[in-house]
Amino acid sequence: MKLKKLLKETKAWERKFGEPLPTLEDTTRAYKLKQEDLNENDLSKVSSILGKSSSDVDKFLKKYDLDADDLLDVIET
Repeated sequence: MKLKKLLKETKAWERKFGEPLPTLEDTTRAYKLKQEDLNENDLSKVSSILGKSSSDVDKFLKKYDLDADDLLDVIET
């Protein structure tokens, strides 16, 4: 496969014509926001499964230094 064709097929970032390329700071910020959003979704899912409030589940996770994703994996197994 030629490099030119590969570059045409991949989409590394979204930007409009004339916008500058994203910086490392931009991509880091976007990644953190995505992770926070995923963690909030997992937290609400765990709280609904356990029948506890999100704040109670969040306190538990902070107390034992866990992520909602870890707790969700334990619950689903």
